[in-house]
Amino acid sequence: MELTGLSQSAQLLCSEGTLTMQMKVNRRGFLQLMAPPLLLPGTAFWVAAQGADDALFLLVDGIGPATPADRLSAFVDPFLEGEVPIGLVLSAPSVSDPDLPVTVAETLRHMLGSAPDMVEPVLFLPGLAELSPYFQRRATSESMQWLSSLFADATHPLPLTIATDALTLTNFDALRCLGIRAVLNLGSPPPVSSTGCARLTVCLNGVTTVAIASTSDPASTINSALDRPGWTQIVFSLAGIGQESVADVRLRGQRAVDAIARELERGRRFIALPRDHALWFGEDQSRYVAIRLAGMSDTSAAARSSLTAEMKALGIPFSDTIQPGAQTGDQWPEGACLNLSTAYLDGSDATDVPRSAGPLCATSLSPTDSLPPAIAASIDLLAVPEANAAFDERGLLIRGETPIVEAAILLEDTDRMRDAILSIRSEDYGTPAAYGKTLEMLRRFQADPATKLVDLSGFLRATVTSDVIFDLLRGSRHDAVEPADPEPLSAEDWMADARQAWTFFERFSNASTGLCVDTADVQGTDMWLHRELTMWDLGSLIAGVMAAHELGLTPDAVFVARAEQLVRALPVAVIGGRLLPSEVISSETGKSLSNDFNACDTGRLLSVLRELDAHPLTLGLAQEKTRRWDLESVVVDKHVHSVVRGVLRDRFRSHCAHYTARAFRDRGFDVASPYEVPDMPSQTDRDMLLLQSVGDLGALGAEPLLFEALEMGMSKPSNLLASVLFSAQKHGFERTGNLYCASESPLNRAPWFTYQGLNISAAEDRWMVTAATEDVRFDTPEFREETSLVNTKAAYLWAAHKPGPYSTLLTRHVRMRARLDGVGFSPGVFLATGKGMSGYADINTNGVVLEAIAFILRGRKRRLG
Repeated sequence: MELTGLSQSAQLLCSEGTLTMQMKVNRRGFLQLMAPPLLLPGTAFWVAAQGADDALFLLVDGIGPATPADRLSAFVDPFLEGEVPIGLVLSAPSVSDPDLPVTVAETLRHMLGSAPDMVEPVLFLPGLAELSPYFQRRATSESMQWLSSLFADATHPLPLTIATDALTLTNFDALRCLGIRAVLNLGSPPPVSSTGCARLTVCLNGVTTVAIASTSDPASTINSALDRPGWTQIVFSLAGIGQESVADVRLRGQRAVDAIARELERGRRFIALPRDHALWFGEDQSRYVAIRLAGMSDTSAAARSSLTAEMKALGIPFSDTIQPGAQTGDQWPEGACLNLSTAYLDGSDATDVPRSAGPLCATSLSPTDSLPPAIAASIDLLAVPEANAAFDERGLLIRGETPIVEAAILLEDTDRMRDAILSIRSEDYGTPAAYGKTLEMLRRFQADPATKLVDLSGFLRATVTSDVIFDLLRGSRHDAVEPADPEPLSAEDWMADARQAWTFFERFSNASTGLCVDTADVQGTDMWLHRELTMWDLGSLIAGVMAAHELGLTPDAVFVARAEQLVRALPVAVIGGRLLPSEVISSETGKSLSNDFNACDTGRLLSVLRELDAHPLTLGLAQEKTRRWDLESVVVDKHVHSVVRGVLRDRFRSHCAHYTARAFRDRGFDVASPYEVPDMPSQTDRDMLLLQSVGDLGALGAEPLLFEALEMGMSKPSNLLASVLFSAQKHGFERTGNLYCASESPLNRAPWFTYQGLNISAAEDRWMVTAATEDVRFDTPEFREETSLVNTKAAYLWAAHKPGPYSTLLTRHVRMRARLDGVGFSPGVFLATGKGMSGYADINTNGVVLEAIAFILRGRKRRLG
């Protein structure tokens, strides 16, 4: 099997034919790869291991609040005295746990500060493999912040390595933006394997654990691990070490070092720190260094021009810094960095943030908390002088900048592994001497084989992996304020559309029952009518009748008479031993045509009936009928259930369940919603948790999402989902020129109904079309392309909830192409052809169009406050 993720030189040192990248690299080969060498100067152990083939990694974990500082020193000191490199695995305490005692923190500070080339801090984050990229970053950032606070009064190395308890290979590339280069999977047993976690980080799997508290002589376990061929990773756990004496703990540490020394003397292994692992992948794991030119002074323009010309001639990429208001047009140049001014920080220009042609960088003197949300949502990177890397509670990536005059340290020892941003100020090139030093430093970075120079856009692309869900959230926040609509539809336009929609009900209603056909297919003189109504259909019918009356299309008496007919038609059937509304009734007779109960459809009906019961002309009209329904019997463990063939079926995991839950709550039932997630430390964390939790609920469309706006008022989770959906549709149009407006819809062809909407968690095939059947003929790219719609009722719902240029564009598109003379509106306009569904109309489309228009002309206010 061909190995990937390694440089050519590293591949030559790899064993072939293995699933994982088993790197056979000896000490001499390792040093050749590194030129100039990055490891420790030779020690007795290192010299003895010059011809060794296999790497040995040593770690100490179990360091926590219960670890006595003197026991920690007793065990680790023999390693430091013997110049044996070792990694210290540290865990940030949970909220309920105490922090490390002062004495332990001081001991760790001393170990890391006195021997940074010998001791590496490794952050342990359990459960990281189960987290999404966003929460991987957040958890790692919080742990790094804890480590920074632990060592706030001392110089300490930022971690390059984290450890976790993953049992299998996992993608941890999301952590590269925080400077993480290597990941140790401590949950997997030997043998040790080395591989790229994906592309930007490297993983080391397989570990032997030695429990020091219960092992008087670790040599036996160490020797057994070392007898196995290949690389070895040994973890010395100090859990429970407080029960042992200081002398015993030191003796055990010394015995461990002696066993390791004997192994090194055999010449089979050399010792490496965990971070060294990334270096063995050569140019495929290069570090990235970005260069930013700061603003210039009045006297430095000529020198700056000369410097930039010379950098371009040398092929050294860089990013410029732009002051607010200095851009041309409505976009920042790609690669440029915005200097955050006081005007932006106090929010006065928060809504005037131009889009960037590429990733948008900003620079500030501090990672300010006063950044307006619109600014924070627009920025891909905030560069702050000498800040620690962070992915904060706003979802904002912060990276520190190193002044070019202090950059030499990044070419030394371990710091040559660190991704970095260099800043060049006017004083760094304003005099001939400063100019020369700056150019010489840039040449040194360019010549460094471990470094790739990039501009800030390149830095982001190289170190930040895409997170499709987080990108959706950020896009919606940037679009939080919809621009003014230069050409909105007039009241006359809306009324014309309302009359058009009402023609469906005028033509296809049954005078004796007040009911209406579900769908009508009118082709010339031929006509096919579908005379079955679901409770969802019935809800839309009642909503349309109420809207028509409100819009003056029917007088009071006609409205009241029709409402009374519809209430009489509400079914009460024995379903699974319960009195419930049946799933389907006949539009001709009102008789039940199903022995099932549909929770989602009934939620729609209940929401509309609440408005009908509150109407002054029909006050309490449906209460007697709805009280006969045994709705409490279908609520089990706070989930509203359907009844299928007499058996309760949980329908909680659906986008409809939240709307249904709100309708049931309005009637006093204590029910749960899949949109309601546990509280989180920040709003961004909560939003991301919600978006992730609904990713498996299927296509996110306008229905029933936007019914909340018209009937109930938008709940917080629905408001977020609506913003994300609308933003994704608008950005899709901006990228492709195709109008996106998705919702569930009937079709004028088999399989007759589809659920269309946004696939929140997909990077590709983002727009879903799911047929209401398992027939494989309707699960093909061709079918999806042929049946994707600009949905008519969704366009009017967006015009009601999110007025602005894009919703008006959608509405104009469908009102011209989906209009059917004498029939109403068709369900939508096919995306592939730009043509409406010929001759085909349905009750839901026209009922919702009427409901949305009534809401708009009411001043976008709900009937019920």
